[in-house]
Amino acid sequence: MNRRNFLKSTAAVSAGLFAMNKLFSRGTDYVKKYDVPFTLDLEILTDKSGKVLERISEALPKIYPYSTRIVISQLTGKYMGDIVLIKNNRLFNYKISDDKLSAFLRNLNKDFGITGNVNEPELICISSANSSIQPRYINVYKNNILIDRHDINVQKNDLHILSDKGELYYSINDKSVRVEHSSCRHKTCEKAGAINKANQNLICIPNKIRISIDGYGPEKYDAITF
Repeated sequence: MNRRNFLKSTAAVSAGLFAMNKLFSRGTDYVKKYDVPFTLDLEILTDKSGKVLERISEALPKIYPYSTRIVISQLTGKYMGDIVLIKNNRLFNYKISDDKLSAFLRNLNKDFGITGNVNEPELICISSANSSIQPRYINVYKNNILIDRHDINVQKNDLHILSDKGELYYSINDKSVRVEHSSCRHKTCEKAGAINKANQNLICIPNKIRISIDGYGPEKYDAITF
């Protein structure tokens, strides 16, 4: 399955599983509990971060008027620019979807040519911000299927995942997770560094692998559980 078909299939699954904005998680009504239509994790790899952030700061609050967290990381070397959208903890294909956020991202890519070759880019990570959610689990997905889960408090190194096209190694230390090595040529997942907050993700699209962190709120219910 190529990258386009992979994203197309995940979008179809996402639309089916999250109809009515409910998670298949112990029957919890996600919208009622956190008062947001969906959790957001948006990652943009670009060498035009200043202009992109300016456009996002103007448009995103109108589309998603909820608190968000922004982290910017400088990467070195040559990359393929990209836009990755995750809604309700699933990859979502903004290229074919008709919602306002997807339309905005298509226009953003058209105006700034994000998905091309870039040198020395910056990785912009925008995610739903909820201070009451504490990180608890590290979930590992392959082809949008949960294949492994770890408590964030464990210490593990050289954890290995085989994909259809290669492999990926990751480690868990000091309540954070990072990709140590990926066989993909982009290496964005490696250079992204460690993540340690709920709703953050490490994504390797060529290998169709995603590592995410979920957690619990004050009531100790899992925020995102499959």
